[in-house]
Formats: sequence, C-alpha cells, structure tokens
Amino acid sequence: ALALAKAAFPDAVTPEAARLGLASCRWPGRGQIVEIDSSQRLILDGAHTPKSVECAVQWATSEIKSREPRRNVLVFNCMHSRNPRPLFEVFANHAKDLQFDVVIFTPSLFLKPTTVQMPTAEEILAEESGTDAVPPPRAPEDSNQSRQARPESWQNVLAEVWQRLVPGPSGANDAQAIKVFSSLDAAVAEVDGICASGPTNVFVTGSLLLVGDIMNLKKVPIP
Repeated sequence: ALALAKAAFPDAVTPEAARLGLASCRWPGRGQIVEIDSSQRLILDGAHTPKSVECAVQWATSEIKSREPRRNVLVFNCMHSRNPRPLFEVFANHAKDLQFDVVIFTPSLFLKPTTVQMPTAEEILAEESGTDAVPPPRAPEDSNQSRQARPESWQNVLAEVWQRLVPGPSGANDAQAIKVFSSLDAAVAEVDGICASGPTNVFVTGSLLLVGDIMNLKKVPIP
C-alpha cells in the first residue's frame, strides 16, 4: 500500500509521513481493549496470518503483564481454508509468557464462503512447520453424506491441533481447559459465565469476522 501511495504521490509520501499515518491509524478490532465491566476485559485483535498473530500475541502479552493479574481466556477461530498450524505455533513459542486458563474454539456468526475442503487434524499436523499453505485436499468424497456423518467439526479439528502443539495448562497437559462450541452465542455465554466468577482477560483473535461478531454482540461502540 505504501509503495502504491508513493508511486502516486512521490513527494508527499515520505518516511516521516508514513510513520505519522501509521501512528494515527485507528482500526476497530485491531489492537483494541474494551472494558465490558469490572470483571470482563476484551483484548481484541483480528490477526489471521502468522506475522500478524505474532504481533497480536506480543501486544496482548505486554498488555496483560502491565495490568493487575487476572485469569486469561482465549477465544479463537479461523477459516478452514487457512492452515492453523503456523498460527498455533506462535502461541506455542510464547507459552512461557502467555498462558490461558481456558481456550474456546467457536465459529463466527457469518462464515466466508469457500470451496476448500476441510482438512483433518492429522493432515494439518503432517504438514511441514512454518508454512501457511492449506494442506492438500483429500480425494473427493462420493457424496455429501460422508462429510455430514463425520463427528468432527472445524472447531474440533482446531482443538485437537492446539492440544497437540501448544504446551501449558490449556494445551497438551489439560484437555479440560479446551472448550468447543458450535455457535458463537453459546461461546459468549460461556465467557460471560467465566467472567462472572472473577476478573478475566478475554483475548479474541484469529479472525476479523470473529472479532467483529463479538464486538456486535457486546455492543462495542465503533470509535
């Protein structure tokens, strides 16, 4: 974007102008903290690529550590057309600094259409580390019936991959801390219940759609 702007306005787009522009940029749902009440703090960042998730996790860790101690809950989703492994590897790399008491996997209210077939956890885990590519598609199924009969959902796949990759109380050592929901309304109700029992940081990331839906459900005003 900067390259295009500089090509169109070579004299106006200086390094200092770019820095000022980025510093003054406000993007709701990216690097945003919302105090719902005294017990529920939303930490929102719709990061959905390895590099942006790395930035989001570093930012969230800094914000959490700079405030009073609270329980930490992660609410996560990404499209099944995106490989979650490199995203989860970011959390694994920061597990010593950022631990979650509960990890919640939930779909967003509105799903982006895709023709990519949903991979299994084993297919995702079999991919080489560090690639953002979606695992190669499996052989076409004979009908939609076999897909519908599969007991797993995308959120179940995410939960299994997370449990295999991310250490700590919400990773491989404590499956009870991982919760899967089939609807965002149910996931938000679970978050509300957790927060009602004590002050909680709720880090929402992985999808701009997910962050936007939660902002809408929580009636977060757009600055």
